Amino acid sequence: KYFKMCARLLICTITIMVIAVDRANAVMTMEQIEKAAATMRNSCTTKSHADAGAVAAIQKGEFPDDNQPLKCYTLCVMKTMRTFKNGRVDDVMMIKQMDLMMPPDMAAPLKVSLTKCAAEPPAGDDCETTYQFKRLSIEETKEALLPLRKLCIDKVGTDPKMIDDANKGIFVPDWRLQCYYKCLLLNTKIMKNDKIVEKAIKNIVESMLAEESVPNVMKAMENCLPTIQKFKGCELAYELIKCSHKYGSSVR
Repeated sequence: KYFKMCARLLICTITIMVIAVDRANAVMTMEQIEKAAATMRNSCTTKSHADAGAVAAIQKGEFPDDNQPLKCYTLCVMKTMRTFKNGRVDDVMMIKQMDLMMPPDMAAPLKVSLTKCAAEPPAGDDCETTYQFKRLSIEETKEALLPLRKLCIDKVGTDPKMIDDANKGIFVPDWRLQCYYKCLLLNTKIMKNDKIVEKAIKNIVESMLAEESVPNVMKAMENCLPTIQKFKGCELAYELIKCSHKYGSSVR
């Protein structure tokens, strides 16, 4: 789940956090992530010569043992996210990223799982190492984000179908969906005192992305933030998510 969450940041830091949580109960269902991570996905697919169909399948949890281009695709992604260097998975960087994005109680189980996965010895070449890491980390952290989704659904009383529809671009202006997003953003440190914490977004982006990717994300925020200033509370969170989704879809 953490790996999925990181991928989404290439288009919009906000969308990455929301959909990472929303997809935690549907193992590796990545349709929305693909939209948000189009830039990185397309770039790494081209660089690794991976088949687009195989890339889509790996995002659903399918890991064939005999696909070298696909393995190198995972290496490209992790290098872009600065989580692989000198032949090793950089768990220190991963923990730093989680500390920026998540409250301690939520990050704790992810840290344990990902540190365990990162401690595995290198598996042959770098492509094989990152491939095995992704496969193992998905299994280890599959349940890690479920508590936040459940917490916010239970707290607000949101119908999960509304959340799933929003992930497909169908946003219903229902207060329960709006306040669900506020709950997520508050718990991921992106919203505080009914305001969007722009500095938090900037810190997350600069920490997690390769330098050439930062301008694209910040441009998305520059487009969205001015348009939502008139909103408050739950509606503010909702409008930011909706704008972020629209931007991510338009750049695909």
